Amino acid sequence: ELMVRHRINRLPVIENDRVVGIVTRGDIIEGLAKL
Repeated sequence: ELMVRHRINRLPVIENDRVVGIVTRGDIIEGLAKL
């Protein structure tokens, strides 16, 4: 909901102060659908 409200489509995945990946809104929806 927050991502939609603020028009955020992607978020960085950070590990040890380094960007190691990107999570999209679609990734989150797909993950929730598997629950």
